[in-house]
Amino acid sequence: MSDGYGQHARLAVGLPLPEQLARPDQQLTGRGAGEGDPQRARDALSRLDRPLERGADLGPGRPDLLEELPSDGGELHATVAADAVTRELRDRAEIIDALYRFGLGQDLKDGELFASAFAEDAELDFRPAAAAWGAEPPLMSGRDTIVTTILAMFEGRVDTTHQVTNPRVAVGGDTARLTALVEAQHLLIADRGTHALLKNLYDVDLVREGERWLLRRVRIDNLWYTGDPTAVLGG
Repeated sequence: MSDGYGQHARLAVGLPLPEQLARPDQQLTGRGAGEGDPQRARDALSRLDRPLERGADLGPGRPDLLEELPSDGGELHATVAADAVTRELRDRAEIIDALYRFGLGQDLKDGELFASAFAEDAELDFRPAAAAWGAEPPLMSGRDTIVTTILAMFEGRVDTTHQVTNPRVAVGGDTARLTALVEAQHLLIADRGTHALLKNLYDVDLVREGERWLLRRVRIDNLWYTGDPTAVLGG
């Protein structure tokens, strides 16, 4: 296998070269330039926009792209693969950033940053997590309601920190699904000895809006907690 085809194979399975991450507009040159079938290449690329299903594979890379692209090489062959991977990497970064804005907006009590994470018709379901300590919060619907309700509950009363780990992403056209673990510490400002440390599993549906991805549906479940969530978060 030549270097050109080795590079293309890495790209097609989601292992881009370092220089392509730094220069996303760079085109790879494979052997047999001009010998590829442009229509077959475009057809393969269009299949990246298939609708996302709940059972979609959340693993990295798109090995099917390598199988569907023309096998006779050509500069277009390598360029299409490079562009597809660059687009998917950009989408994945923006998708995870939406969850970062969700957490940091609360931690900084920054309403504008917090609101920037949500679609206008967003829905946040904290009921599965709260059930772990017997609480029954309402389902929150609408960006303004979510932002106002959560920040009002914490303002002047609770300090928080959110850490996001293990994000996994599946992209389907202009929708996506994200799962992640979020560890959230909550401390009462008036009594630092009273806290609630939650390890939660997030299951999130997102929608593309321009160059950004926004949270449309957020379901939060609890894996474990320490401290007194009832005292900090309410019943």
